[in-house]
Amino acid sequence: MTILRIVLDGGTGATGNNRFDNIRVMGFEIDEEPLPVELSSFMATYVAVNQYVELQWVSETETNMLGFNVYRNTIHTLDEAIKVNTVIVPATNTSNQQRYNFVDESISPDMTYYYWLELVQLDLTNGFHGPTSVLTSPEDPGLPPGVEYVTRLIGAYPNPFNPGTNIMFELSETANVSIVIYNMRGQLVKTLVSQNEYQKGQHSLFWDGTDNRGNASMSGVYFYHFRTSTDYDEYKKMMLMK
Repeated sequence: MTILRIVLDGGTGATGNNRFDNIRVMGFEIDEEPLPVELSSFMATYVAVNQYVELQWVSETETNMLGFNVYRNTIHTLDEAIKVNTVIVPATNTSNQQRYNFVDESISPDMTYYYWLELVQLDLTNGFHGPTSVLTSPEDPGLPPGVEYVTRLIGAYPNPFNPGTNIMFELSETANVSIVIYNMRGQLVKTLVSQNEYQKGQHSLFWDGTDNRGNASMSGVYFYHFRTSTDYDEYKKMMLMK
């Protein structure tokens, strides 16, 4: 229980105690706990010569982390995904940038695989980052056979999120893409990409919850604006919860 005492000097007049109306007391919860890990990239590459998938990810900072596990599925959902590493990839717990990789050899040709990264803390609590996808075919990497792509903004996953989320989109053809994040007041928070070229297919960009200056954003609703050089334009909203 929190008890707040308010003292008003001069609160008593000649006719007795005065009454004060419409007094508003506002408080904010401040969370100063550091984020366990900040990832700047997570990607999968099919190495056709050796017929395996190489997972690579980059962390900018780590705190109280045990390590990482890799999960895989053949559909775009974490449900029923299987863990493909037998030993956890140990974390370094450093404030310096670290690069990791993992090789998945238990794959089949001409398949589309989706991968997630499990972030395991020292107290065994966890979170997931992803997915990133890859096609195990050397002829047309990134384009699963028989799939008709439509230019669209798929959405953010997870949503609500903390500390970061993946913004996923799809292109029916090669196009330049811009994704910009705004707060509820319409103020620019973060430019993820600006007129960057992407190939036909599905793509995912990670937002770590920081603004363009690297400062952590406050809890609340944010809008992300997806625009392409093919005149596609769409807004969606997401919620950061701390």
